[in-house]
Amino acid sequence: MRKRAKPSRLRAVIGVIVMGLVVASCAGDGETTTTGDVATTSAPRDGATTIGAEATTTSEVMIETGPGVTDDTITLGILTDLTGIFAAPGNQHVATANLYWDGVNAAGGVCEREIVLEVQDHGYDPQRAVAAYQAMEPNILALHQLLGSPVQAAVLPEAQEGEVAIGIVGWSSSFLDSESVVTTGATYDIQFIAGLQYLLDEGLIADGDTIAHVYFGGDFGENGLLGSTFFAEQHGMTIEEAAIDPTVTDLTAQVTGFQNAGATAILIGAAPPQLTAVVNAQVALGYEVPILGQVPPFVPPLLSNPDLASVLIDRYYQATPIAPFGNDTPEGQELATQADYFEDVGIAIDIPFAWALATMWHLALEAACGQGDLTRAGFTAALHSLVDVETGVSTPLSYDVGGPSGTAVYIARPNPDVPGGLEVVAENVTSPLVDQYELP
Repeated sequence: MRKRAKPSRLRAVIGVIVMGLVVASCAGDGETTTTGDVATTSAPRDGATTIGAEATTTSEVMIETGPGVTDDTITLGILTDLTGIFAAPGNQHVATANLYWDGVNAAGGVCEREIVLEVQDHGYDPQRAVAAYQAMEPNILALHQLLGSPVQAAVLPEAQEGEVAIGIVGWSSSFLDSESVVTTGATYDIQFIAGLQYLLDEGLIADGDTIAHVYFGGDFGENGLLGSTFFAEQHGMTIEEAAIDPTVTDLTAQVTGFQNAGATAILIGAAPPQLTAVVNAQVALGYEVPILGQVPPFVPPLLSNPDLASVLIDRYYQATPIAPFGNDTPEGQELATQADYFEDVGIAIDIPFAWALATMWHLALEAACGQGDLTRAGFTAALHSLVDVETGVSTPLSYDVGGPSGTAVYIARPNPDVPGGLEVVAENVTSPLVDQYELP
């Protein structure tokens, strides 16, 4: 895998901060499109942040349009889990998208058009998702959010046929060969490669160790296993693996097996109930080894249990391409001022995730407008033109076809005293092995 160039700094203008957002895109014969500095002072609803985003300045040009685009609106689809196993992040993503795009609309929209979100709940059911997608497909320019690996696999063939771009809410590398798909940061496999490199560099594991890995069967968990297996092979390590399904919430047998195998760390590619189960089993067995999670096993409510919190604070590490809520950047701090807005859905890392995703799509819409092409093909091309963008709430992102949008991660650790329950202890963590790793 190729290394990224040092990023230029592109930032969204958030809240009352006056910042410049510059979008440069070819508009035929070298013409460029720019947006200037904007000061925003009002909130569109319920204290929601107003995003500064001036209408694009171009020479007079006809805008070619397609499905989902009228003279007045651009409609983006959101197909997510609002009632199933991942309802918490699903609702957080929708709330954040509403906040972001309400701000854009309050500042004049994009290409003199209002951004409209069509939201449907799939309940983490692939068949239900396909039916919902088929109903919304004629009405949308692109699918802004699609949550859930099995759902993504079910919807992707139809989206590809219709040339509909998809913003994956997740980080599977299995979809990266599709021009229709973009992910936001290092994929699950690369998260574990980078995270294991951190544990190795910190002396928490060593060459030749046995490393345990508990994960959900299917693409979500198995994609992470590809990364841990690759890293282990390069360092003479052994992976002691345990595949489970989401209904399993007692992992005593599995963790006992890890302890008997002498595993010096436990990796988890599952959900919060399974992280809880790993910690409970560790405590019962007196088995004290680090736990490394890909996104998203940790959620802030886990810290409300004092016994659970003390163990997580002591030994949990999360490798994430998304900065925790309230990170120390202007964007992160301004987003943190909106904490009350998220009271009903809860604060977690999915909020900055959705913000980074919306920032990238905003830039792509501005670029497509500058090109005079708001067709599906034009928007997809604009997405893939974004290189080394710093959103302020994620690692630098490049929407290349066939590769992850980033290879670095933050290492975050639980802290009950910060919003979102996670704080960064290391930034821009990667591994030299990433260049040797072959994506699936």
